[in-house]
This record gives sequence, C-alpha cells and structure tokens, in this order.
Amino acid sequence: MTDVSEGCIEETDRVLADYPRIMNRIVRLQPDVISANFPYDSDFPVVAVCLRDAQTAFGQAVHALHQFCIEGAKHRSENAEAGPVMAACVERFYVEDAAMRIYSAAEHLANAVAMLRGLDDEALKASRVASQWERVRKVLGRGSPRDIIVRAMNELRSDPGWRFTMRYRGQVVHNQPTLLRGLGIVYERRRRWEQTANGGYTLRVGRGDVPRHDAQDVRASVLEACHGFLSVLEIVLNEYVEGFRGHGIAEGATGLLLRPFARGP
Repeated sequence: MTDVSEGCIEETDRVLADYPRIMNRIVRLQPDVISANFPYDSDFPVVAVCLRDAQTAFGQAVHALHQFCIEGAKHRSENAEAGPVMAACVERFYVEDAAMRIYSAAEHLANAVAMLRGLDDEALKASRVASQWERVRKVLGRGSPRDIIVRAMNELRSDPGWRFTMRYRGQVVHNQPTLLRGLGIVYERRRRWEQTANGGYTLRVGRGDVPRHDAQDVRASVLEACHGFLSVLEIVLNEYVEGFRGHGIAEGATGLLLRPFARGP
C-alpha cells in the first residue's frame, strides 16, 4: 500500500475505533442460546439476529471505505493516462457502496429496535414513510419521546454526515447519481438548450456540467455517518443486554453466560 492509502485507512480505523469491540460483543449473541431462557413465542431472541445483520452490513461499509483508500491510491499512483479517471471511478464505486451498506445496516437495526420495544407492525406501516428506520423513529418517538434509543436516533438524524449520506444514497438509488469531480466531462439529466437573456436559445457543446462533489468529500461524510451510527448501534446493544436481566443470562468476556430456565412450550 502507498503512504496515501495507509493514511486514509488509519483515519478510517481511528474514527471507527470502537467497531472491533462492538462487533465482538454482537457476534457472541447466540439466538438459539438466548431462546432457551425465553418463552417459545418470544421475539426477544430474534433481536440478536437483527443486531448481527446490522453488524454484518456495517462491516461491509467499513470494508468499502478501506477499499476506497486502497484502490483509489493504487490508480492514482499509476502513470497511465487513464489513472486519475480510473481512480475517480473506483472511488465513486466504493463510496456509493458504503453509503448503501450503512443504509442497510440502519434498516436492520430499526427492526431490532421494533422487536426490542414491542412496536406494533400496523402502527409502523401506517407511518407512511419508506424507511423502516424512520418508521421506528417516529412511532417510538410518539409513544416514548424520552426513550434513550429515540434520543440517539434523533441525534443521528440531525448529524450533517448522516443527512448527507442518506441524501446521497437516495440520489444513487432513485435519481441520477451526484456528479463527482475527476470523471472527465459529466452531464446532468437536463435539456441542453439554454435560454439566453434576449429570449433566444443557445447550445454549449463539449463543456458538460459542473460536478457537485469530490469523492474524498463524500467519503468524509459517509465516514462521519458511520461513526454516528456506531454510537446508536452500541446503545441498542446495551439496551438489549439489559433485557437479559431476570432471565438467567449475562454477557461474559467470551460469550453469554446462561443459567437454564426450562422455558420450553
């Protein structure tokens, strides 16, 4: 790896320094083991699966951010004429991938919260928003506005990096991806004839449109969003572990500690 890619990866790992510790806690959650101490019809053990799914999607976002550093620096170090353009292409690929993965992680975490707090499915569907994350935030907020999870979700929603990342992901999925610098001449989806001051029309050829962002700037916002999401993930995890109280389960250094309760049907 080049010094550039190493510095980029080091920054990513520094911002997300808590991730390995949180990941290790989540992967030790065993829904089958947890189920032994809960009734057969309880959704509480299923929350562990949602948390594991959220952790997986988040890990994929982290991997994409690492690859952004590695592949971008690799192509920029090449002397080939297409090197800078290829660098911009792969950086766009990985930063877009990271944005979509963190959205996916949020949806999985929202499902965990819905089951953890016992939210009604019909109430969630009636909220009329597409994202499960927003459904859960609104429904839980109406019923328990001071809930620690709601406060964390609201705080993340106001974070500039999170807001930018969600808008960016929406553009990639539902509209034209945001124009980025470094990709040569780029075009917005618009008619090319432009009206002049005297009411006529003119056509500018070979100029394209002005890019809105640089891939490095987008990466910085996605990294900030990941940092904020990680805080919410740990809060939900802590609330879940707190729910073990009274059920003969404890979180140990190497896994779950279980005292069998014979909870079968």
